[in-house]
Amino acid sequence: MSLKTEEERYLIVKEENSYYRIQVLEGDDEGKRIHIPKYNKNYNKKIKNEIKKLCENDIIKVCLKKEENSSYWYFNSIEIIYKN
Repeated sequence: MSLKTEEERYLIVKEENSYYRIQVLEGDDEGKRIHIPKYNKNYNKKIKNEIKKLCENDIIKVCLKKEENSSYWYFNSIEIIYKN
């Protein structure tokens, strides 16, 4: 079983070699920061292509997902709202 978030806006705070640090911009979790991997076996072609375009200070609208037995979230859907 897996868990999903509602679609929300996030800021790309920092880009590292294998992950992004993103910050929630709205809702109950506003201000929280989490790490999201750049590479995940669950990413489809569309998500992979969008990830390649991301850089720090971009604003994205995403739905996150994680497996119930994992503590790691990953992109389930992604849309770039503002490109820095």
